[in-house]
Amino acid sequence: MLAPALKAPAKARLTAELAGTDVRNSWDVWLFPKVRRRAPVVGQVAASPRVLAALADRYPGLVKLGTPAAAKARVVLTDSFRAEAWEALRRGKNVVLLKLPGPRPGVRLGWWGQGPQTGTAIARHPAFGKLPHEGYLDELFFRMLGGTVQCGAEGFQSVEPLMVGSGRLGYLLHVFQAKAAKGKLLASGLELLSNHPESAWLLDQFLAYVQSARFLPTGRLDVAVWERLQALARSLNGWSRTTRSFRRVSYASFLGELYMSVARQTGSEKFVAWETQPVPKKLDGSGSHTFRWVAGLGWVSQPAGKFSLLLGDKPLVNFQVAQKDTVWKSADGRVRLAYRCQAVNDLDSSGIMELTVPASLLTPGKRAELRVVPAQTGSRRWFGLYEYP
Repeated sequence: MLAPALKAPAKARLTAELAGTDVRNSWDVWLFPKVRRRAPVVGQVAASPRVLAALADRYPGLVKLGTPAAAKARVVLTDSFRAEAWEALRRGKNVVLLKLPGPRPGVRLGWWGQGPQTGTAIARHPAFGKLPHEGYLDELFFRMLGGTVQCGAEGFQSVEPLMVGSGRLGYLLHVFQAKAAKGKLLASGLELLSNHPESAWLLDQFLAYVQSARFLPTGRLDVAVWERLQALARSLNGWSRTTRSFRRVSYASFLGELYMSVARQTGSEKFVAWETQPVPKKLDGSGSHTFRWVAGLGWVSQPAGKFSLLLGDKPLVNFQVAQKDTVWKSADGRVRLAYRCQAVNDLDSSGIMELTVPASLLTPGKRAELRVVPAQTGSRRWFGLYEYP
C-alpha cells in the first residue's frame, strides 16, 4: 500500500481486519510530505554554532551567528541566549529560541499520585501552521516533548503562552512568544533539531511564522531575568543525570519547583549518586577543576550530623546542613566545597554548591561520578540534589 502524495501533514486512521471475521483494529497515524531539501534561506536566517551544525544540510544558506554575514539576517535561531542573540533583540530582530532550561515533564502520567505530566494544551495558533494537532498532547508530540520554563517564574508571567502543560510542578511553558527589548521572541522547548518528520515540519512552520506579518506577540519577556537564568544554566556543570536515588520528590528551590533526589540521615534514603557534565578534554593535571550544581539542605531543627561527598569511592569532604554561605575543606586542604545560599525558609535552604578538586583526580573528557552519603544518625536532616538544568 502506498501513501498518497501530500502537500501538508494529515492525520489518518489505519484499519486492519481479518477477512471473513469480525476481528478488526485501528490506529491513528500521521502522514507527512516527503521533503528532500528545504527552501534556501540565503541572507535571512543566522544560527548559533550548534544549531548551524544540526541544520546546515536542511536549510541551505544559513549563516553563522556572530559573523559579518549574520548582521543582515532578519531572523536568529539559537539554542541559548548568547550575547549575539540579545543584540539581535535589541536591534529589533526576530529570535527563535530552540531550548528551554527548565523541567522536562515527559509524557507519562502519574500513578498513585500526581505526576509531572497531567495534560498539555496547544493553542490553535498560526505559529503551528498546518501541523494537524488536536489542541492537546497526543502521540504526534510525544517524541518532541523536551524542556520547559514555569509559568509563574519571575519574568515569565507576562509572556504569551502557545503550549502549556500542567502537573506536579505546576503550569509549564513548552512554547511561548513575547516582545523582548525592541525585538520579538518565539521560544520553544520542543526537540526540533532532530530529523523526525514532525520535528522538521514544525520547525519549518516556526520559521515561516516569525518571517510573516502574523508574528505579533502581545506578551512581554523580562529580558534581565531571562538573561540571569540563562547565565546560571550555562555555569552549571556538576549534574547531568542522577544514577542512584532512594527518593525523588518535587520540591521548592530558589529557581522554583524542581525535581530533587534526597539523602537523609534516617537510614531509609541512604545516598544519592550522579554524573557531572564531561570535564574539559584539555585539563591541566597540576591545577584544579570546579563543579557547580543546584542543591538543597534541610530540616535544620533536627539533630546535627554530617554528610560525606565522594568522587567515585574516594571520600572528598564532609559537610552539614547550612542556611547561609558556608565553605568546607578536606583535611589536607586540597578539596573545597562551597555552598552559596540563595533562598531560606524556616527549616530549609537552597543554593549553588561548588566543588573544587585537584584535576589529577579526574579523567579529561569524561564525566565524574559524585555521591553524597549521610551519617546514619536517625536525624531527619537531608541533602537534596536538584535536577537543573
